[in-house]
Formats: sequence, structure tokens, C-alpha cells
Amino acid sequence: MTINTIVYYLAYVDTSTNEIKHVDINGGVTPEEGVSEDGSERIVHIYDNLTEMDMSLSDFCNTRYFNPETEAFMSRPNRPNEYYDWDSTITSWIINRDGLLSHIRGIRNDLLLTTDWTQNSDSPLSTEQKEEARTYRQELRDFMATVTTLVDDTPEVYGNLDNIPWPTPPTFLA
Repeated sequence: MTINTIVYYLAYVDTSTNEIKHVDINGGVTPEEGVSEDGSERIVHIYDNLTEMDMSLSDFCNTRYFNPETEAFMSRPNRPNEYYDWDSTITSWIINRDGLLSHIRGIRNDLLLTTDWTQNSDSPLSTEQKEEARTYRQELRDFMATVTTLVDDTPEVYGNLDNIPWPTPPTFLA
């Protein structure tokens, strides 16, 4: 059995999460393996040719993490969405609650902003339509309390933006 001594790639691993930050093709001058001086990243040599394994560098980064105890790359499931972070202590994806809620709040604020005109005195809406819009806008204001509870109680469902139960706008605003 021959042992491959060619370093094909260099993986740069975040030492706090053990996530692969990026992988570079080895360009000739091969830095030593190990932890950087500031302790924030670890350089790991990759001796396998990933293209021969039908794996892109992106796929490698997305489906692997580095286990410093075994000094090996381990498989992991795909990231559910951009609001999940890898927790290497439990080797699982966990929801980034604050990031998700901040994004939802931004969408909610945009929805409020785009309906401001409905409450102007010179709005072309009827009194009834203005009241529908006012009710919808209040639902949007109250929405963050509801969605925060949903995300906290069942992150596996509401950690996906597609599952967020947004208030329904009046038909004339939809």
C-alpha cells in the first residue's frame, strides 16, 4: 500500500467551530499544518484529490467539518439554511435565533414601510380599506412577539422562512 504524500489542497479550519472556512489548491509552497499564531484557524493538508472523488471544493466545505481529536474530516448533514450555525461540541446544526429574528424583523419593517402610504390623509383608499390596512399594520407590529415564541418553541419548523406564518395583507395590498 502506498501512502500519498502529495498535498493537493489546504483547508483553513475555524478553531472555534471546526468548520472549514475555505479550501485552497496547493500552489507549491506548502505551509505547515497546525494552528495559527493567533489561534483562530488551523491549516490542514488534504492528500486526496477531491476532483477524482467527484467532489467540488464547495461540496467538501459544506458537507465536512474537522475533528481535532481524530485529526480527520468528518461528514455532516447539509446546512438547513443560512440561519443555522455548526456546533462542533454537539456535532449538529443549531439555529442562529438572533440572526433569523433580525432578518424577519427587517422583512416586517419593509412591509410596514411599504404600507405607510395607506394611512396618509390623501390616500386614495376608502375608509374601510384604510381600516383593513391599519389592522394589517397592527398585526405586523405584533408579529415579532408571535414569531419569537414560535422560533423558540419549535426551531426545527420555524427556522425556515418558508414556514413563517406572516399576517395576510388585505387583497388590495397583495
